[in-house]
Amino acid sequence: MNLGVPLEPLNEVALAEVVRAATERPGAQLGSWMSQPLGGGGGNAALYRVAGEAEDNGQAVSWAVVAKIAMRPAVETAATAWNYWRRESLAYASGFLDDLAGIRTPRCFGVREQADSNCIWLEDVAEHAEEHWSPARYELAARHLGQMSGSLALQPEEWSYPWLSVSWLRSWLGDAAAGVDLLDAARTIPLVRSLYPTPQLRRVEALWDERDRMLDVLDVLPRTLCHFDAFRRNLFALPGGTTMLADWAYVGLGPVGADLGPFVCASVLLGGVDIDALPDLEQAALRGYARGLRDVSFQFDANALRLAYLLSAALRYTFYGAARLDAVMDESRHVWVERVVGRPIADYVAHVAQVMGAVLDRADEARVLLRGAG
Repeated sequence: MNLGVPLEPLNEVALAEVVRAATERPGAQLGSWMSQPLGGGGGNAALYRVAGEAEDNGQAVSWAVVAKIAMRPAVETAATAWNYWRRESLAYASGFLDDLAGIRTPRCFGVREQADSNCIWLEDVAEHAEEHWSPARYELAARHLGQMSGSLALQPEEWSYPWLSVSWLRSWLGDAAAGVDLLDAARTIPLVRSLYPTPQLRRVEALWDERDRMLDVLDVLPRTLCHFDAFRRNLFALPGGTTMLADWAYVGLGPVGADLGPFVCASVLLGGVDIDALPDLEQAALRGYARGLRDVSFQFDANALRLAYLLSAALRYTFYGAARLDAVMDESRHVWVERVVGRPIADYVAHVAQVMGAVLDRADEARVLLRGAG
């Protein structure tokens, strides 16, 4: 019996099987339980913490799991698109995430696929670190990410799953184009002017005009499988120095180093890292990631690695606001935005603009590297 918020779609018979797997008690019987919504998810996905008691041979057993429910969108995308709704459930069901080098993923206790939704039952993870990581902890997490990236780059047989994203950033920018096209007209709205102030708008437009050339450069850099959303909220510090990485909805083929874009920029944008700390975080991330590549004997060029980071960061986070322009323009959605980001929308828009200024500087650096490389 659920004593908490509604959790649909849910099958109690399936939940009982999940509880037996999570508690490693095959005879456990489901008792009362409660579901509570968690932050995160987004789009067509929602997260719940489900906890309760079971009974096994007269003994009460407490348990807790996380349910991630993805609903079929009104317009379904191709399986290789950046936001394919079934990708994460297919990744867990395949076993691909069970044994990655460097990184641990949440244990999966079951995947329930239905015509219009899927539910992934995952380990309830408690972080064993301070909320605000030290620079050394970020560097260690980047090293683990580099170990994963380097190892997967050396295993092209892992790239054959038909549900992996392909050209994730190109696909994402394609969906952001509608917001970019609206920017000039939408700047009559004060929040949009704050998001894209006039001095920055010209730089934004110049980068948009260059995006295909920069995407072409990313396409010829060394390849691996990327997470594409490896930032602070999805990273957990576990005992013994282990790093766990959650939320695999975007996983797919991309350049070695692309994961450093969200690792740095989204951690500043959404993960509680102060923007003044961005340069130090950037250096720690590049240093740790390169060390992780060396750990697994992956040969790489330092300039190519930096270029992959710079271009991925600049192209994604310059147009982050444009990709979400509808939520900025629609006042009825502001309460939802504020709940997700944990701050007033005017403050958040100003923060996004600050981050955008920083990543536009990274685009300038990328141009210098590209000129040097001919």
